[in-house]
Amino acid sequence: MDARVLPAGRFRLSYTYGVASGISEGYQSDSSKKSLTSDYNIELNSDTLKTFDPQISELITYLNSFDGYRYDSDQKNGLLGGIVLSNDESLPTLGDAIALGFTNVDATASQKKHLLTFQYGLSNKVSVGFQIPYIKSNVSVKYGISGNNNASELLDAWKSVDPGELSSVINGLNQLSSLSTDTFQELLSDAGYSNFGDFSETGLGDVVLGGRYNYLNLTNTQSGDWINSFQGGFTAPTGKVYDPSEITAIDFGQGVWDFGAAHLLNYTPTPWFTFQHSLNYTYRFEGELLDRVRENESDIIPDASTEEMLNAKLGDKYWTAIGLKLDVTSFFSITSSYEWYWKDSDHYSGSRDKDYTHLSGDTHKYLETLQIGASFSSIKAFQDYKFPLPGDFSVNYYKPVTGKNSVIAPFVVAELALYF
Repeated sequence: MDARVLPAGRFRLSYTYGVASGISEGYQSDSSKKSLTSDYNIELNSDTLKTFDPQISELITYLNSFDGYRYDSDQKNGLLGGIVLSNDESLPTLGDAIALGFTNVDATASQKKHLLTFQYGLSNKVSVGFQIPYIKSNVSVKYGISGNNNASELLDAWKSVDPGELSSVINGLNQLSSLSTDTFQELLSDAGYSNFGDFSETGLGDVVLGGRYNYLNLTNTQSGDWINSFQGGFTAPTGKVYDPSEITAIDFGQGVWDFGAAHLLNYTPTPWFTFQHSLNYTYRFEGELLDRVRENESDIIPDASTEEMLNAKLGDKYWTAIGLKLDVTSFFSITSSYEWYWKDSDHYSGSRDKDYTHLSGDTHKYLETLQIGASFSSIKAFQDYKFPLPGDFSVNYYKPVTGKNSVIAPFVVAELALYF
């Protein structure tokens, strides 16, 4: 939230390193916490299995067509292994009785960002510059299936009732009874997805070009020093956006252009204390993004045929922050700030006769973040000929405090800047 601009003809070159690790949770729409993989931890019941594969859906539908037959788990050790002659609607039909347990999916992500920033003072009022990010992302995944798989019980029961006439039913139940994580990998592959597993990639992020105009700079006033500036810049979509078939991939960019504007205020009532405030807005231009659009609400893994290039209007972003800076000495300072962040919902449209509104679900965000840090400056020592280079070094810790539809990712940032 530094509102200062560079003197005319001066350069500032900085390298920033940020790291966030152990990312596994997020805030839900009601601000409660949940695992980022909770949507993938599902009960493998008949309704879910119907969406995985057309042949499984046909098998379940066929088993449900046997009127007068139900499945009673209390009778699974009986002669017909749980199949009973009954019209009791409290008991499931043979197809609806299929339950294969639960999927157990756990993932932990980390991200490291290297940021090169260059600024130049066009005049004593205007600075311009750019930022180039280089990102390394990692996702570590553990997955498996647990719980009771009753397809084997139904298989034994079916064999006792009809040992050979309908071999397709027996084959289908046999495949379900031997369900494993490899089976799901095959189902994902058949639907046009890559293998579900670890992800590790490096790449260029979205490049930012911008400038800052200092419209007010009052020093040595009776109330203290004031520095007010406007700032603006464009974000270019240079970061890679992964194909929707890459389930565990983390995008390096947002895929569309945006324009950001900010007002920065620094007020220093005493030589050792500075109040800082920023007000920020980012407008995101419309663009095109590739995604898969479900056929209906139960289509939880849309296949490659549902993929299309969509018109996308990503939600605009707003945030404001207040902060304090305490200059303990001319060399050492302590900083702290609190930020409130909002993002509007994303909106998508396409050329097919489909309901695209589900893609906007829970894409609005809110997040509050606390920052504490320390900085070291050699500028005064350089001016006094006590240090060979003018520069700054800072370390900051950012911790999300509460939010909605946001990833919980505490991170640490260190920056080294030199002036020329």
